[in-house]
Amino acid sequence: MTSSKKFFALIKFVFTLNFVFSLFGLSNAGAVSDSDTLHLRGIIEQVVSIEVRASNQAENLDLSQAQSNLKVADVIEKSNNQAGYVVTLVSANGGNLVRSGGNESVSYKAKYESTDVILSGQAQVITDQGPQVRPIRSQKSFSVSYDGVDPTQMLSGSYEDTLTFEIIAR
Repeated sequence: MTSSKKFFALIKFVFTLNFVFSLFGLSNAGAVSDSDTLHLRGIIEQVVSIEVRASNQAENLDLSQAQSNLKVADVIEKSNNQAGYVVTLVSANGGNLVRSGGNESVSYKAKYESTDVILSGQAQVITDQGPQVRPIRSQKSFSVSYDGVDPTQMLSGSYEDTLTFEIIAR
């Protein structure tokens, strides 16, 4: 086989090979390509909540008997806010159980997870949680103390106070 025949046979082989590759998409000579991206994102909603679980004793206090650190509720604080949160407490009657329909009262004190709290008509901070590295679910006890009163010295009736717990994200 002469060199010119070898040359033409080689050219024929290369064209045939390119044709076969292009049929199967295997050739990149002169190929057009394109690309695009897909961005994925998920969201975790912020959770900042508080739940007060009153005990049966909370609405059946025997005011004629002194009580010391009587647990009346569990308070559940929940937060996944990285910056933290604050819990405040407001006493509608400023730390007094006031007779419904009257102005007689029995004063009381309270503790939130063994720490004395100020019972006021103004919001008082009872939890100050700084930056978080993980979500928090904290159950804390709320207890009251009061001196018993002689029933013959007080008018009968229902003596009440309303406490408002609020959780605020930073």
